[in-house]
Amino acid sequence: MAVTTVTETMVAGVKYTQRTDSSVDWSGVTSGTTFFDLATQKTYHKVNSTKILPLFLDVSEDFEVTNGTLSLVTTTLYISDVPIVNLLDDTVNWDVNANYTGTTITGTTQGQKHYNDSYGFECVHDNVWIRLLRG
Repeated sequence: MAVTTVTETMVAGVKYTQRTDSSVDWSGVTSGTTFFDLATQKTYHKVNSTKILPLFLDVSEDFEVTNGTLSLVTTTLYISDVPIVNLLDDTVNWDVNANYTGTTITGTTQGQKHYNDSYGFECVHDNVWIRLLRG
């Protein structure tokens, strides 16, 4: 674990002057510095002691900006919310074409999943679910 000062090293055309072993070391990076993290293999810019920004965003990650602050959006892949699980598992809530017709589901995001013994369920758009027969 260390912060290492380097001389004009580049990654993807971006110069950085410090290198860290992992995020544990980020507090030791000088504010106003662009640095490369060995653990994540990403380049970051430390604005100040509370704000560190990635210079390149991974397209497999979702980010949002709120009041000028960039943050990673985290989503639980498999839902565990019992009321929603019960709505999805209840066969009365599905038509013959596997379209959900039950009580409106809220608070779920695209990409979430649920499985039971007979079906796989996938949220294909925020709060819009489909059901797939297993087996």
